Amino acid sequence: MKRNPLDSEISFFIPGLPCKKPWPPSLDEEAINPNCAHTEKLALSEEWAAQICRAAREWENARVDGPLELTLCFWMPRPASHFSMKDGFCTLREDAPKWHLVGPSSYALTQFVISVLNRVHIWHDVCQLCAVYVVKGFSNPTGCQVSIAPIEKGVPD
Repeated sequence: MKRNPLDSEISFFIPGLPCKKPWPPSLDEEAINPNCAHTEKLALSEEWAAQICRAAREWENARVDGPLELTLCFWMPRPASHFSMKDGFCTLREDAPKWHLVGPSSYALTQFVISVLNRVHIWHDVCQLCAVYVVKGFSNPTGCQVSIAPIEKGVPD
């Protein structure tokens, strides 16, 4: 049965610390330390994937038709070095960066979220994502705000 295109935006928040899918460790790294950091990174990415699935559960198997726009806003934690104590209060330093400029990259984070959402079957095919917008900044709580919206059919301007 073919479903109608999405009539309105799907929006949900994925709580947790955004992470990317870890690359497999090199053979040298495993030979030196069989309990290398890869195992820990894999556990973190598996937990993040589970968080994505839980957050998207309401739209599981929606299999929306048509061209889609995906917006991902990744919110990362600020390190303690961004804060200072003034008059007994913890405040954000004036020279603290406004954007998250260190890894993981927004590209790697986006790839991982799209990969997991593809397994949830919100859309038929990842090729339906015709416009993807990504923001990576600082916030508390950490996580990712996801918005999926239909794009009007026709030729893009």
